Amino acid sequence: ISLYLAPEGLRNGEQLKLSQNQLTEVDLIVAGQFQTFGDGERVTYTERVGAGGQGERELQNVFVALTPLGQTSGEPPRIIIADSARPVIDAETGARFMRLDSVLQYDGTPGAADFSIGQFDAQAILLPAPEEFEEVLEESTLSTLTLIGSPDIAHQAELQWRISVLLLIPVITLIAVPMSRVKPRQGRYSKLFPAALIYVAYFISLEFCRDRIAEGELDPTVGLWWVHLVFIAIGVTLFRAGPEGLKLKLRAGT
Repeated sequence: ISLYLAPEGLRNGEQLKLSQNQLTEVDLIVAGQFQTFGDGERVTYTERVGAGGQGERELQNVFVALTPLGQTSGEPPRIIIADSARPVIDAETGARFMRLDSVLQYDGTPGAADFSIGQFDAQAILLPAPEEFEEVLEESTLSTLTLIGSPDIAHQAELQWRISVLLLIPVITLIAVPMSRVKPRQGRYSKLFPAALIYVAYFISLEFCRDRIAEGELDPTVGLWWVHLVFIAIGVTLFRAGPEGLKLKLRAGT
């Protein structure tokens, strides 16, 4: 899992985030449904969805309601009806817009003094910026074959970490077996807390050394291997120091 599935999953997740990050509100609209966006700031409806002249998504017979939440303070609600709408991204700023063509705009409440109707050839609604997400470190998304033989110290640290995750289980088992044996008068969970502390110390030590390797503060040759050797030694010591020395005894006839 740590050598193949985990990096593969991270890589696919990163690609999915990047593809989702390129989508605009227009790309999420479903024909025939009233949909709310921007925490209730806009309600959008389109009769059908097609393709524009350049292959982009185009909405037909569009209804957009800007609620008071989506308006500047003090402005009345606004309803926009357009023949079509499509997404537009400003090449310089990256700002996202919904461009509406053949627009009929209603401002305010019918019957009120500030009610007005406007007609425009085109109009644009500024859409919210995409949500930012924490980027996954590049080396964690690389395949294990790419890491093997790489001179990059960050790649070497990642490779040693993946191997360490595999070694972690047998080493912890080596420590856990002698610690699970208790004397009759000892409580069943008397060694649970010390065992948890050993595991936490083991894991944190591996993470600490991995970061030091990636930052060039620890020689990759030393790497994480010394941490495993220390805890293997702890496991062997516990075996020898356990009840009756924890030595395997062969009995004749058994």
